[in-house]
Amino acid sequence: MHLPILQGEALERLGLEVHLGEQACNKCKGECCKGFPGDTVPKQWKVDGEIDWEKIKQALISKRWVVDCIYIDYQSENEAYGNLPFIRPAHESSKYVFDTDIPLNHKSACTFLSDSGCTLPVSDRPAGCLLLIPYLVESEGGQLDILCGYPDEIGSATFKTFAAKAWLPYRRELLAMADEVQAHIDREKS
Repeated sequence: MHLPILQGEALERLGLEVHLGEQACNKCKGECCKGFPGDTVPKQWKVDGEIDWEKIKQALISKRWVVDCIYIDYQSENEAYGNLPFIRPAHESSKYVFDTDIPLNHKSACTFLSDSGCTLPVSDRPAGCLLLIPYLVESEGGQLDILCGYPDEIGSATFKTFAAKAWLPYRRELLAMADEVQAHIDREKS
């Protein structure tokens, strides 16, 4: 991805309207939020330097957040692991606390997406969302070209891996919390 400001200036000289940041998000109505919710890192769930497990529990009970995971074939000193869990916003179609199903058909939006954009305050948005560079080009006919993405040096797969590895020290606790909350939700249904 190129630096949007430089590219934007060149496109504006060609008579195209360029939208950046929140203006682009509001105009495109959250296309990326309909398929790839941003991943969080542990720091976002800390209070006074410690993970706030009660805050995570309440977030998962709300059904607006889920525990997802990626597979990384890796071995540390003490254990081998494959599935690395992390927290991200749920999709409207999420059925379980542990949700690895991302609807790539864009038919199930992030639970925090509204008609006017993200309902989370900027300070509460996932790190994966905050790193995105929203960039939209509008032609004279109103055609929108959405160029939202991560900076070249990060990339979406790289950030997801980073986020999952950041959760590694909390892996067991996070998986246990997901199981506990799912059991709580299942009991509430009965």
